Amino acid sequence: MNRAFSKILILVFLVILAGGGILAWQYFKIPKGETDLNLKTTKLATIPEEALTLYGLGLDITFSPNGKKAAYILYENEKWFVVLNKEKYGPYDHVCFNTRPTFSPDSKSFAYTAQEGNNYFIVLNGKKGRSYDTIYELSFSPDSKNFAYTARREDGKVVAVLGEKEEKPYDAILNISFSPDSKNFAYTAKRQGKYFVVINGEESGPYDDICRFGEIQRVLFSPDSRNSAYCVQKNGKYFVVLNGEKGKPYDRIWRPTFSSDSKNFFYGATEGVKSFVVFNGKEKGENVERFVFSPDSKNFAYTARKEDKYFVVLNGKEEKIYWNNIYSLTFSPDGKSLVYIAEEKWDKNSVIFNGEKGKSYFDISNLTFSPNSKNLGYIATISGEVSKRFAVVLNGKEVKRHDYIFTPLIFTLDNKFLYYGALDKNELWWIVEKVEEFE
Repeated sequence: MNRAFSKILILVFLVILAGGGILAWQYFKIPKGETDLNLKTTKLATIPEEALTLYGLGLDITFSPNGKKAAYILYENEKWFVVLNKEKYGPYDHVCFNTRPTFSPDSKSFAYTAQEGNNYFIVLNGKKGRSYDTIYELSFSPDSKNFAYTARREDGKVVAVLGEKEEKPYDAILNISFSPDSKNFAYTAKRQGKYFVVINGEESGPYDDICRFGEIQRVLFSPDSRNSAYCVQKNGKYFVVLNGEKGKPYDRIWRPTFSSDSKNFFYGATEGVKSFVVFNGKEKGENVERFVFSPDSKNFAYTARKEDKYFVVLNGKEEKIYWNNIYSLTFSPDGKSLVYIAEEKWDKNSVIFNGEKGKSYFDISNLTFSPNSKNLGYIATISGEVSKRFAVVLNGKEVKRHDYIFTPLIFTLDNKFLYYGALDKNELWWIVEKVEEFE
C-alpha cells in the first residue's frame, strides 16, 4: 500500500535508514574493535540558519562512523563549500548532492564531488582528482584502503575508477560494490543495449536487463566474501547467478540474501500468481510478500496478504492479526524474537514485538537490536506541528527527541551504549545514550 505523498516528503531521508541501511549507510557500522569510537555526546558543528532553509531536510549532512566528525554542504556568497566540523573546503562552482560527502569506514578519509566550470572531480582528503564530465557514485572499501567511483568521460563513455585506475569503458555503469574483505570489486554495466556484470575485471553476459527491485541491481557478496550473487534477465525471465551458476528462471526476483554464516542463500520469487522464497534452491512459503530468516537460518517469517490485509507467518504458523501493511520484519541476533512495524492506517504505525503491540506513531523506522538481543531501539516520527518530530525509542520508551536523525541507531558491542547523529535547531550532535539507564 502506497503512503500518502505528504508523508513521503516528510520522511524521504528515513527511507535511507529503513531500507536496510544500506546504500548511503552501507559502511556505517560499529568501528572494528570500537577503539576510536566517540562515547561522549558531542556538538560537532553549527550550521548557518540560511543553509538549513536552503537544504530543506538536509540530505547532504554526513557523520563519520566514529562520531568525531560531521560534514555538510554550504552555499555562501554565490559559491559552494564543504564544511568538516569547523574546517571549510572550497570555494567551488558547485558541490554535488548525488555523491554526498562520504567518510571511510575507519573515519580517517573523507571524499566528495565538486565542480569548477564544466569539470567534475573527486576531492579525497583535500586532494583534487582528475576531471570528468560527470561523477555518479563514490564508495570506500570496507577496510578503508581502496576508493572507487564512476565517471563519464569527454567521449561519453562511463568508467569505474578504482584508486587512480580507470577500468574498461561502458555506455553506463549502474552500481559499484566491494566484498566484505575488500578483495573483490564489482559493478553492473551496459553496452550497446545489453547488460554485463563485472567482478574483478572479468565480464559476464550479455543479459537483456538486470533485476531492478531495490538492492539487487548490485552484485552481492557473502559475509565471508567467498560467494557472489547477482540477478539478471534474459528472454523475459529473471534468474540469479550464484558463483557463476545460473538458477531457475522466474517472472520476478527480489531481495537476494546470504545468511550471516555464509552457508545459506535465499531470495523471493514470483511465478505467475504464486510468490515464495527460494532457500538454497528449494521453494518454500505461499503468497510471500516480505520475508526474513533468523541469523542462524533456523526460523523463517514472512508476510502474506488476504484480500486487502497483511499478516505474518512464523515458521509456518499464521498470526491471526491483520494490518493494512507490514514493514521491516526483523529477527533478534539470537533468533528468539521477531519484531516488525505494523500499519493500522497511513499515519498510525506500531512496533509488534513477539506479538505485543507498542505505542502508535506517525511513522517508525530503523528497528535495531543490541548484539545481546536484550535491547530494541527504533526511530519514531511524531505527528502534528512539533519542533522535534523524531524520537529515539529504546525498549519501548522515548529517550530523546530531535529535529532530525541522520544515521542508523547502533549499539556498542558491549551493549552498554546506543549512538547516532542528529540535528537540533542548527546544531549537529553526536548522541550517546547509556542503555542501562532505560532498561
